[in-house]
Amino acid sequence: MARRSFKAGALALIVGVLAGAACGSTRLLYWNIQDGMWDGQTDNFNRFVAWVQKQSPDICVFAEVRTKRQTGKMDHVKDESQRILPAGWPKLAARYGHDHVWISSDNPKCYMQGITSRFPIESVAKDLVPTGSGWARIRVGTNVLNIVTVHLNWAPWGHGCKTDAERKASAAKFGGDLARRDEIETVLKGSFFTVPDASNQYWVVAGDYNARSPVDARMYDIPLDSPRYAVHRWLAESTPLVDLMHEWLPNDFHVTGGAKSRIDYVYLTRGLYDHVEEARVVVDRYTRPTYSGVSDIWRPSDHRPILVDFDFRWARQLQNSAGR
Repeated sequence: MARRSFKAGALALIVGVLAGAACGSTRLLYWNIQDGMWDGQTDNFNRFVAWVQKQSPDICVFAEVRTKRQTGKMDHVKDESQRILPAGWPKLAARYGHDHVWISSDNPKCYMQGITSRFPIESVAKDLVPTGSGWARIRVGTNVLNIVTVHLNWAPWGHGCKTDAERKASAAKFGGDLARRDEIETVLKGSFFTVPDASNQYWVVAGDYNARSPVDARMYDIPLDSPRYAVHRWLAESTPLVDLMHEWLPNDFHVTGGAKSRIDYVYLTRGLYDHVEEARVVVDRYTRPTYSGVSDIWRPSDHRPILVDFDFRWARQLQNSAGR
């Protein structure tokens, strides 16, 4: 991807910030780092930090930012004081040049999401749904980015199921998919839809949706009218938001999760999408998922990151038909 290059070290980070501010270019990284980057506990997060430094993001949106399991094991960390994250995020983010950290929830039972940034972060709302989705604002020069973090429930059954029989019956009726549809509606009714003229502002709605999209139906053995598409069908029919990766490369299938699925999405308002300079799912030597041999954990994560560059010097609708 053609973009400004950065050398390692603090001086290069400062130069990068100044260069980005001058040219109006902003890079955003989204990634579900699985259980607070479980794999990073083995080396003090050195590989993770080195990889993030190499990408040189201005803003990071992470899902699952809380250390969940013990180093190298599937056993849960029971003593909160022994968890490296989320308490350790300020020090961890500072290692790759981000001085600002925001966590979407204080509830230890949810799938916390987080934002780290070179720029100050204004917290607007937390815990929009039980899984901990939240809303924050970041001012980049004269531009204000509203960022909504998302981690929808993973279960195939709906909320409130207490017995195996209830869960089985709910799953048979696509209870999990319908619950996730309700969750994303709740998230946006507590954020995007509360702001007058939000569709003409800059919004990012990024995260692990745990749901498949009908635009990818050709890749799945799932009927187009299936409730399994309920989340993204609702987004397409009820919001003006744009599915970034599908819009950017509509003929490609962008695997982000296991089993050749796409469950991580970055949605944007059209005005913000028109400033996209480049976007891609990043699969390289480090991010390529490798099974750890422990429970359902992969190294470094069971998800793949999404990287997007915005250039606020121009908007796509002003370009001629020669291309991007």
